[in-house]
Order: sequence, then structure tokens, then C-alpha cells
Amino acid sequence: MKSAAIKINSPLFFIYKITKLSNYQPHLFMCRVVESTNNIVNGICNAFTKVEQNTVIPTKIGMEELTKVNQCSANHIKTEKKLLEHHQNKISQTPSRQ
Repeated sequence: MKSAAIKINSPLFFIYKITKLSNYQPHLFMCRVVESTNNIVNGICNAFTKVEQNTVIPTKIGMEELTKVNQCSANHIKTEKKLLEHHQNKISQTPSRQ
């Protein structure tokens, strides 16, 4: 196995030292490296998620924008009702199987 440049205080050095002392095979060393890397990535992702969940972005909405949002919601509800009625008519016209 070729020696690699690993910092002495790094987690990889710690894993390398354990694997070397325990007479593990090189592929097991690489498995430990992958596990350690996955732990680091998960920690970073968890940190980003925590920050995102705890971030409050204050916003202000004017009456004009609120009116537009309400109009879009009303249009969406009308469209959904039409689709539901069309679906119900289609089902009622389908002959029942017995």
C-alpha cells in the first residue's frame, strides 16, 4: 500500500492509524474513509437545514398584491370545481360492471 499524505490531526489519519494497528486491508481503510466523509457531509447538510429552518425573512405585502393573490386563488378554485364536475359526469356516464 502506498503511503498517502494525510494530516496528522485529521479524522482520516485517526482512521488510518486504527486500520494500520488492526491489520485491516486497504479496502477496509477506504470504506472507513467513505463513512467518515459521509458523516462530514451529513453534518454540513444538517447545519444548512437548521439555519434554513430558523431563518425568518420579514416581508410586507401591499393590498394590490394581496388582491392579485386572492384573484389567483379564486380562479384556481373555479378551475378545480370545473374539473371535479367534469370528472363526476364522466364517472356517472360510465356503465357499471357487474
